[in-house]
This record gives sequence, C-alpha cells and structure tokens, in this order.
Amino acid sequence: MVGVPRQENGKNGPRGLKIHPGAAETDLEPPAASRSQDRRGSSQQGEAQATVPHSPLSSEASPVSRLSALAAHPRRTIGALAVVLAAVGITVGSGANFTAHSANPANTFTAGTLAIGNSASSAILSATNLKPGDVNTGTVDIQNTGSIPGTFTLSTSNAVDTASLLGQLDLKVEDCGLYSGTTAPSCATGTSVVYNGKANAIPSTALGSFAANAKHRYQFTVTMPTTIANTFQGTTASVEFDWDATA
Repeated sequence: MVGVPRQENGKNGPRGLKIHPGAAETDLEPPAASRSQDRRGSSQQGEAQATVPHSPLSSEASPVSRLSALAAHPRRTIGALAVVLAAVGITVGSGANFTAHSANPANTFTAGTLAIGNSASSAILSATNLKPGDVNTGTVDIQNTGSIPGTFTLSTSNAVDTASLLGQLDLKVEDCGLYSGTTAPSCATGTSVVYNGKANAIPSTALGSFAANAKHRYQFTVTMPTTIANTFQGTTASVEFDWDATA
C-alpha cells in the first residue's frame, strides 16, 4: 500500500486520528484525554437520565384519552352505566329499617255555648198602690244553660221615671245561693247582698262565675220610705233589670 504521511493537530485532519501505513485496518481510537471526556459525558448523561422523574402518564391513561374512548363507543358506555345504576339500586333497595307509626285521627273542635235561663219571663216586681212603709218582694232564678262557664253581671236599663219616683224607693238585691239539684236555696237566711240603694242608682254589678248549668236564686225587695213626700202620690216609674254573661 502507499503510505500516507501522519497528520498533526490542526493540520488537514482531526486531532488524534492516526493512519498507519501498511496496516490492514484503520485505527480510529481517540487520545486518552478525549476518551476521558467521553466517559465523563456518558456518566453525566446517565445520571441525568436517572434523575428524570417518572411521568404518571407513562403508566396511567390520560383522562382525555378515557373520555375519548367512552365517546368512541357510546353503546358500551350506556350499557356500563345501566349496569352500575342497577347495582346501586339493588344495594339501596335491599337495606332494611326499623319503623314505627302512631296517629290520633279525627281531632274535632266545637265552640261552646253560653246562655242565660231566666225563670221570670216578665217583671220580677210589680208593686201597685204603695204607701209609705210598704215592702214588696220578688224572686228570680238565673241559670247558666250553656256548656261553658261564664261571668254574670246585673244592671238596669230603659228606666221610665218622669216624676223621679225611683230616686225615692229603696231597692235591695240578694243572692240566696246555688240550687242543689232541683232544691231551691232559702232566701230567709244566709243570703249575700248584691246591691242595696236607691232603685235608680244600681250600677253594673258583678255576680261572679257561673259554671255550666249552675243556677242561682235572687230576691228583690223594694220599700217605699215612710219619709216620702206627699207630692209622690199617684206617680209611676218602671225600670228593666238586665242579666249578662261573658266567657
């Protein structure tokens, strides 16, 4: 073979390449310094590769890829959802619970009643031909005929007294007491005075509470005073007694 002169660094060829004349093979081995740099470079490249974090995308499918796969096969997706929903329904429906129930049906509400029973459908007192010193009495039974208790009162109204005779007459009203069954109370003793004054001055007077069906007897006594003036001869007066109840 023809010999080729040796090429030095920087002259007509790369550094470190030697071509030996007469050799059957071409030796391309770089110098020692270049081999050392190559080893360091390979080592650093290996370390860099070793420190690269493991990407989760390399072992797990991307959510976008999963959605794409579901969208590509709608029938499979619907079938899978149906199976899952059926399984959930069976799980929920198979649960057992302890239960109890109680009721109070037909709750009914009815308003009570309050009414007054009056034994005298007309006047309690009817005193005629009175003269000085005369006394006239009358009784009346007042009953709560309703179904609830009520507070009763006595008052007067519709007075007709042109000669002012009512202002001369003395009036006494007494509560003789409560009936015991069908037995009336006595007005001779143990009475409670409700009013005692002139017949024209009786105010609204409280009689207390009457239970349902309770019945009281009241006695009215009117007296013409012995000192009444002669000018009242032949005069007339009238007044209404009113019973009221509230609940």
